[in-house]
Amino acid sequence: MRKALHSLILMLALSSVANSITAGPNFSRLISITNTLYIAPSFGPVDSTHYYYTGTAQSYMKTGVILYDSAIKYNYAASKYNIYSKDQQIIDFTTYSLIIKRGYTWVDSSKTWHQQSMIQHFRDSTKLDTLIISVSDPVGVIWHTQYKYINTYDGNKNLIQQLVMKYDTTTSGFDSLSYSKYTYDASNNMLAAYNYTWSALTVGFLPIDEYAYYYTAGKMTMYQHLHWNMITSGYAPDLIANITYDGSGRQLTVSNVEADPVTHVIGPYSKDSSTYDASGNLIAFTDLLYNKTTMGYDNNTQLAWTYNTYNQPLIYASLTWDGAAYSPLSGQDTKTFYQYEVTNDVKEINNGLVNLQIFPLPAKTFLHVNLEWDQAKPFTIALFDQLGRLVLQNSYEATLKFDGNLPVQGLVSGNYVLVIGNGNEKISRQIVVNR
Repeated sequence: MRKALHSLILMLALSSVANSITAGPNFSRLISITNTLYIAPSFGPVDSTHYYYTGTAQSYMKTGVILYDSAIKYNYAASKYNIYSKDQQIIDFTTYSLIIKRGYTWVDSSKTWHQQSMIQHFRDSTKLDTLIISVSDPVGVIWHTQYKYINTYDGNKNLIQQLVMKYDTTTSGFDSLSYSKYTYDASNNMLAAYNYTWSALTVGFLPIDEYAYYYTAGKMTMYQHLHWNMITSGYAPDLIANITYDGSGRQLTVSNVEADPVTHVIGPYSKDSSTYDASGNLIAFTDLLYNKTTMGYDNNTQLAWTYNTYNQPLIYASLTWDGAAYSPLSGQDTKTFYQYEVTNDVKEINNGLVNLQIFPLPAKTFLHVNLEWDQAKPFTIALFDQLGRLVLQNSYEATLKFDGNLPVQGLVSGNYVLVIGNGNEKISRQIVVNR
């Protein structure tokens, strides 16, 4: 329950920022996300996902919209990144809506992709009416339908019902699994969400819980979770969150109270606060836990972000209070690095570059570059610091493929721009060096 609450609170904080900041045109595409885990005394790579686009497809991390064509995930093991899985998306760019998303796993023994999952979106205009989830057979040939989501909307396009059904291979039909319904106020703010589960015993839906939302001047100021009590046949509150905002409408604090698991008495549990920079970016989300002995709040955890000059997140880190400061806890805290495509006034390479992979990110001692052209051609690879100063440059003779390392152990930690060029065409990537 607490994890669900934190997800909602964090979503509200990030969405308030997303509504107040627009993305810079020079950082319109997310290229990779690299996750690391802190194992004292340093962070070590865990996995890295690389995104590939066609046409004018874009992405914007503040809203979580990533309109990629394909994404390949690499897991780190045996001192190197290894191909693990791939996602492919088919998108309707007239409405920027996802139509089909397919998932694949990499079979290293045969060096082939094995189809694993498929999500199909069926829409009526801009509304998602039906969603079907399928999985592939063991040999990756035949798709087997597993779940179907059926949505119902009101006249204002608000989702008011969602029915989840599971495919029954015996009857070759769908059986009810769960059901949710939603209510709204006159301003289309969600007021309540009710969740039910199907009971074969009663041959009907049984209530599970309710989420209630309260607003002041259009802002959610209270969030409540209630569970269904089968003894009293009614809803009982087990969590209440009160939210405050600053003058710019950004989430400022969240005070949470929860029901004691033994006495069921509602009492203080935690307090969250959000901190923003001068550009309105969320830079810290701090969680305090209530201490029943001291009747005060103790430091607990913190989430921290850093951004580039275009207000896109560069680094996201989780931290834990060690008694003196927020610092990474070994085996638990993580750090995530985001890499973006950089565009400028120079003509961007669009057809000549067939494939480009840059890893590890962040780089520590070397940066591995793997690229392929549509035809053999000479090129240069250059690295610039944040002040635009050239710190590394190599020239290469005409070749169809290149697979090599660039030494970065002599560079200070920070953000850099990698530029690959052939004549008057160039492509740029933002990278991070973390020594």
